[in-house]
Amino acid sequence: MRECYTLGAERFGWSRRTPGIGSMRDGDWLIGYGMASVSHPFCQVPCQARASLRRDGSAYVTSAATDIGTGAYTVMARPAR
Repeated sequence: MRECYTLGAERFGWSRRTPGIGSMRDGDWLIGYGMASVSHPFCQVPCQARASLRRDGSAYVTSAATDIGTGAYTVMARPAR
């Protein structure tokens, strides 16, 4: 991660910024240089799905998922088609 910070800082000119709040301007516009990062621990738990074939030839698939707005429900339904 530190290597990424260093490379990014070199590429967008971090060393040329003035660190004072509101000190960089382009006319009436305030110019800001900033960055952020985050890491999240990986956790994998056992999972399962159940598929049942019906006498009429259709299938019924059940599973569980969590969707926080990223489209997981849509993606999880695709293998059942």
